[in-house]
Amino acid sequence: SACHFDMSDNLLLVIEGQKTLTLIPPGDTGLLYPFQPADGVGAFESAYSSVVDLSTAASSAGAPDADRINTEYPRLAHARRFTVTLNPGDVLLIPRLWWHQVPPPAINFLEHWSVLY
Repeated sequence: SACHFDMSDNLLLVIEGQKTLTLIPPGDTGLLYPFQPADGVGAFESAYSSVVDLSTAASSAGAPDADRINTEYPRLAHARRFTVTLNPGDVLLIPRLWWHQVPPPAINFLEHWSVLY
């Protein structure tokens, strides 16, 4: 998926394979060059996406586009990143409003839910 945040909490369960993803806290939103997609915002849709592909940016040493991305989006280098690797059977809670980018390879299950406080 592209770098985005969701309006609801998510559970990510890896069924097979391995998945490494990057999480960025809501306080760093201004560093990610966010935009609101034209398709609107629903309870289970992303509210914002980022123009930045985290897999080719600052922390990805040796990534082919890292220099270009870092030049075009200099604030990104200051974003706090948390990288986690999930294995089969692992479950990760992705809190609402936390930015995340999830690469495709692996079989996983993602559940959105709303909690009334």
